[in-house]
Amino acid sequence: IVDERMGDTLGENLTPLGHLNYVWSVLHCLPQARVDPDAAGTGCAMGPARLRDYATAAGFGRCDVLPIEHPAWRFYRLSANR
Repeated sequence: IVDERMGDTLGENLTPLGHLNYVWSVLHCLPQARVDPDAAGTGCAMGPARLRDYATAAGFGRCDVLPIEHPAWRFYRLSANR
């Protein structure tokens, strides 16, 4: 999975990139994520802890952050094994 490099707390995201991601989330991602009445409506401002929670709920045993450095993106590997 490739997702925005966001932190788990608001304080971690008080950066120019965090501000851009929150604006994008409110104006585009969140409205799109709320189209389905059963959707979680997360938007794009999701940190690693939330992704791990979603992966666990979906039945994945592991959610690892890959050691790929990028200023805007974080890379994850989901696997069935713990």
